[in-house]
Amino acid sequence: MKRTVNVIVVVVIASLLFNLYSIVKMNQLGKELEYLRESYSRTEWQMVNEVSGIQQQLYEWRESDKWIADIHFLPDIEATSHRAIYLDVQWTFKELESDADVVFSYKKDEEAEWREVVASLMSGTTYEAAIQIDPKFSYVYKIDSVGSLNRGTGTEYLPVDLFQSRGLTISYSTFMSGKTTHFEAIIEQRDVWFDFYKVEEAKAYVHLNDGSQKVVDFTYGIFDDGIYDDEMQHELDGEEVWAVQVEMEDMMFVEVEVTYADGRTEKETFDLLEGNVEEIREHM
Repeated sequence: MKRTVNVIVVVVIASLLFNLYSIVKMNQLGKELEYLRESYSRTEWQMVNEVSGIQQQLYEWRESDKWIADIHFLPDIEATSHRAIYLDVQWTFKELESDADVVFSYKKDEEAEWREVVASLMSGTTYEAAIQIDPKFSYVYKIDSVGSLNRGTGTEYLPVDLFQSRGLTISYSTFMSGKTTHFEAIIEQRDVWFDFYKVEEAKAYVHLNDGSQKVVDFTYGIFDDGIYDDEMQHELDGEEVWAVQVEMEDMMFVEVEVTYADGRTEKETFDLLEGNVEEIREHM
């Protein structure tokens, strides 16, 4: 009996010692893991700072290496039409030979032959050139100086937002209430250079389950979300937008057609059933 008690005591003591050892070891592992986490965080922070520093140095190096300090493309609004757009290009060299002739060359992206325009000196090392482009195409340009030392830029694209972008965003929302579908769409257009790129009218073509179609006009005015809490107000609140609201039964999909002042139209389809619009058309 005494022998059995001794064995039990030894087992209990051994179990306690093992548990104490496990607790101490777990504490050590926890501290080591915390140290590794802190070390990883410091290393990550150092790497992020080093990468940011390298990026900043590369940016500064590229900026310092630029031959042209600044360039602007200014639309000639009076001369421009929707068929031909005129731009005045103005730029400033960081340095330039006093006897150099400056040439601004541009061409359609897919063409091989360059159109050359002899630039005019405005003041100091600032020059300008007038160019004419077709808004249906994209263009590239380069600038060269010809003198005792010839120098040129690389090929760059003309910024298409000046002569192609109509700055249009269409957003919509919809929800069901019984058989009735509520559809709301907003067309917002950021500032454009030319009036012929502005939206002249917009229509919503609502296609119903029986194959019929209803046309609802968008209205142009100041957007009011009806919320008077400044923190909750929609970012468009107070802006002028084109908007439409439709409530009908059995709506399938809606086509929004936008017409610009130059006569060009664009369409966008909103599928209210999350199906294939073309298949829906075939069965209507």
